[in-house]
Amino acid sequence: MRNTLAALLIAAAGPAFAAGPFQVHREIEGASLDPGSASVAVVTTAPFDESALRSHDASNYFYAVYDASGERLDISVQSLSGTGVIRIGFDDGDPGSAPVSASVSTVGAAPASIPANGVSIATITIVPRDADGQLLGRGLAVAIDASLLWPLELSGPVQDLGDGTYSAVATSTVAGTGSVVVDVEGVVLASSPAVEATPLQGSLRDLAILQLRDLAQPGGRLDADGLGSARSWALESLHELVDVQPARDDNALKTYLGLAVNELEALGTPEAKELIDDILEIARMIAVWNVDQAVAACGSAPAAEDELASADALNADPGADPSDVVDAYAWAIERALQALQHC
Repeated sequence: MRNTLAALLIAAAGPAFAAGPFQVHREIEGASLDPGSASVAVVTTAPFDESALRSHDASNYFYAVYDASGERLDISVQSLSGTGVIRIGFDDGDPGSAPVSASVSTVGAAPASIPANGVSIATITIVPRDADGQLLGRGLAVAIDASLLWPLELSGPVQDLGDGTYSAVATSTVAGTGSVVVDVEGVVLASSPAVEATPLQGSLRDLAILQLRDLAQPGGRLDADGLGSARSWALESLHELVDVQPARDDNALKTYLGLAVNELEALGTPEAKELIDDILEIARMIAVWNVDQAVAACGSAPAAEDELASADALNADPGADPSDVVDAYAWAIERALQALQHC
C-alpha cells in the first residue's frame, strides 16, 4: 500500500482513493514542518526540484506529504542512486500501487543453522526493491509464512527499521529445516532461504508435522495440478498444528486433514492414493504421540488406547473410507486430551 514518487512527480492515473489528492510540500525553513517529527524527511538536494542532486550542495530541504484533509502523512525520502532524483514514499491506501519486484527484492537469514534450544536466534533481513533495484522505503505490509518457517517460529512481529529494510528474529525448540517465505504487499518474494534447527531429535508429532509440511510446501507433492483443494486443506491443518495456541490436534485432523483426504479420494488416481496413505500415516503419528503423552502423564489412558487400537484396525481395512480413518485417529486424540484434563 505504497505510492512512490520520482523527481516529485505525482501520478494521477488509476482509481481515486478517499485520501487523495496528495500534495508534496518543500520548504527551506524546517521549523514550521517540525523537523524532529518522523513524518518529515530531510534530504540534501539542488536548489530546484528539477535539478539533479549535487552532493556538494549542503542545503537542507524539508519535505512533507499531505492528504486531501490536510493531514500530514508518514513518509520516507531516498536518493535514487545514479538518477539524480529523489523518491518520496507514503501509504496511499491503494493495495496495488506498490511496485514490489519479487525477483529483485532480497531475503536473508543469518546464521543459516542454529541449535534447536529455544535460545539461539536467526535474524531474517528483508529488503523490498522495485524492478530498478531501488529501495521502497518504510511502511510496507511485510509478512512471513509461519507454516513454512516451521519448526522455527518468529519471536515477535516483523520490524520496520525505517530505512527501507525489515527484520525479524526466529528461534526453535524443535529440530528441522524451515523456509523463509516472505509476502510484501501481496507479492511473494522469489528469495526464500532455508534455516536449519539442529540436531534432528524431534518428537513423533514434530516428525509428522515435518512430513506434512514437506507434502504441502511449494514444490511438494501436494503442490501439483489436478489435486483440487487438497493442498489448501493440508496447509490449514499445518497452520492449526503449528500456529494455533493451544493447539488442538484433533481439530487439525477432523476439520482439515479429513477434507484433504476427501479431495484426493474423489480423484481415484494412483498418485492420489499414495498421498492418502502418507496423510493417514501422518494422522496416526500425531494420534500416537497424543496417546503416549496421556499414558505418560496419567499412568494409563484406557479410552484413548482403545480408540487408537480401533483406528489402527480401521486403517488396516482396505475397504475403509480414508476420511473415517482420519476421524478415528482424531477421536483417539480427543480421548487422550480428556485423560490429560482429568488425571
